[in-house]
Amino acid sequence: MAKLPAIPSIPGNLDPALYKILSPIKQALESGAFNKALSNADKPPVVPHDSGPVTPEDLVNAGLPEEWLSTVPPPMPTGLAPIGAIGYNLVRWQWPTYGNHAHTEIWRATADNFSLATLVAMSPSSTYMDPFDTPTQAYYWVRFVSKTGLKGPYNSPTGSVAKSRPLINGIQPGEITQDLLAAKSVRALQVDTLDLVTNTAITGELVANSGFVDKLTSNTAFIEGLTANNAYIQSLTAKAAFIRSVRANVLTANSITANMIDSRGLTVRDAAGNVILGVGSPLPVAYADPGLRNDRQEWSQVNNRPAEDAIRNNLIDVSWWRRDGP
Repeated sequence: MAKLPAIPSIPGNLDPALYKILSPIKQALESGAFNKALSNADKPPVVPHDSGPVTPEDLVNAGLPEEWLSTVPPPMPTGLAPIGAIGYNLVRWQWPTYGNHAHTEIWRATADNFSLATLVAMSPSSTYMDPFDTPTQAYYWVRFVSKTGLKGPYNSPTGSVAKSRPLINGIQPGEITQDLLAAKSVRALQVDTLDLVTNTAITGELVANSGFVDKLTSNTAFIEGLTANNAYIQSLTAKAAFIRSVRANVLTANSITANMIDSRGLTVRDAAGNVILGVGSPLPVAYADPGLRNDRQEWSQVNNRPAEDAIRNNLIDVSWWRRDGP
């Protein structure tokens, strides 16, 4: 055996702290404890084993982890559920519960036929991201592998399918111009009939048990018929509206044309808010007009019976009254 070269002296001008560390190391190496070959006397004692083959218990007693010696194959995986995403398929399954799990094999095929499947990955977790450049439909199978190399059964003879979505290659910078909006907008939407409850079309009318619209703005809206048990519109602006029945706390209009206005509490005001016509209950009538003339008045009750004297005497039961003179 060749003799090891001597260790050189430690320079005296070395940093005192470093010298203090190197000096005992040099002394230990020069003492000869590490400068000799290993002999039989230096080997650890070997305990003879004369009781037959080595058992897993013997290996555990020798220091090997018990889970490394299991001869039980892994169980069948459960909960395999791949999901298609943008640019990849996300393959997921239930986390294994057996003790000596090493990893999970992921197998893939383009058809639901395991004989065409190939091993694409081995994952230590319970998920795997399978990337694709183009939208791809794939079928997947998984199985567990233990730390002893034992492989369990596949999750199912039938593959679980997922299809990836197209990649987003980029976002084009710039402004959204009016021309672009016009090109992408819908010029007109014609609805013959729309049922707001079931979201289905019914020919000839618009039916809604309950419709709520905060604000409806339309240059032109044509509805052939509107039937609603309860239709609530918070704000409605229209150039012309033909409505059979109107119930409103406040109604403002330049002109109202009606076959009949019947109310036990009707008040008509001018632009300044002054009452020019008021009807209360049980029908006391107050009418104010700076240009009041008899030839501009016509009064009647629903039976249209003339009752000029009742008007003159301020009676409540007024049937009809009209004068042509001033």
